[in-house]
Amino acid sequence: MRCLKVDPGKRFCSTHESLQACEDIGAMKRALKLLRRSAFKKAEKDYASRSPRYVLHIETYTDPILRQQSRDLFEPINPEAKALDIGCGQGDASTCLQEKTEDGEWQPSVLEIHYIDITPEMVQKGIERGIIGDSKFVRRVNASERLPYANDTFDYVITRYFIHDLNPDEKRNLFRDVGGILKSSGKFQIIDMVADSEESKRLYNLYHSRKTKEAYRQCWIPTSQEYYELFAESGFENIKEDSYVSHVNTIDWFNGGQITKERLDLLNGIFRNEIDKGDHVKEYFNLRETEDGNILVDFPVILICGEKYLG
Repeated sequence: MRCLKVDPGKRFCSTHESLQACEDIGAMKRALKLLRRSAFKKAEKDYASRSPRYVLHIETYTDPILRQQSRDLFEPINPEAKALDIGCGQGDASTCLQEKTEDGEWQPSVLEIHYIDITPEMVQKGIERGIIGDSKFVRRVNASERLPYANDTFDYVITRYFIHDLNPDEKRNLFRDVGGILKSSGKFQIIDMVADSEESKRLYNLYHSRKTKEAYRQCWIPTSQEYYELFAESGFENIKEDSYVSHVNTIDWFNGGQITKERLDLLNGIFRNEIDKGDHVKEYFNLRETEDGNILVDFPVILICGEKYLG
């Protein structure tokens, strides 16, 4: 069956057959390119609209507890090291490799920190906040594509709240690229949401697709075991992990400019339905309703770090 039309929002052909089922390989490649370009533009637009108030209402973005947990997984820190923050946003993830002075300024604990992101507005806010200190180390890159660095460039690579946007093939490609650009014994750390079952994956995907102003992507949240498998399959060893809970009130998404009032009501309805069902999903996310009708959600987060195999 030949594909007639591609729907970028669904990542499928208009026939609702998988793109891999296309008989025409050329058409499939063009369709995939269109999907990536569409997702890239929509993601850029979405995050650009969030940038002015992105870190103001969600504690997890700037929580010093999470920052210290992340730093501990990288210890001991090599002061001559080079680091890369993938999908950096405003650069908060890589503050684990910085220290705050008495004057409130961020100073790197390593030689260089490099940053890649698709949204210039996010990066600019990070520069204004003093987190991203040298714009010459910033590249505007769609990290679901190839990473534009030579092999054996970095000692540390970190990504936070990004990898869930990558489908399984893109995740494997990212691990392949990171394994190349890391030096021997270099460390790769992921901080992101974690599922424990197909039921929790379902809610993650449902809320994520409704939260964005344009449903440009699904999300693919691995379980802890699936994270371990990604690291092991890509040749990483000495895998360590820690856990964190991101406490969210849905009204914070609205106050932070991430969603409209209409989407707030929609998301509250989705979570309220899970509360009414009273099953494992309600327990896993500790869903509760506030007196004003918003929802409290505890998102389980995994910090997982592996070392590049020396070979």
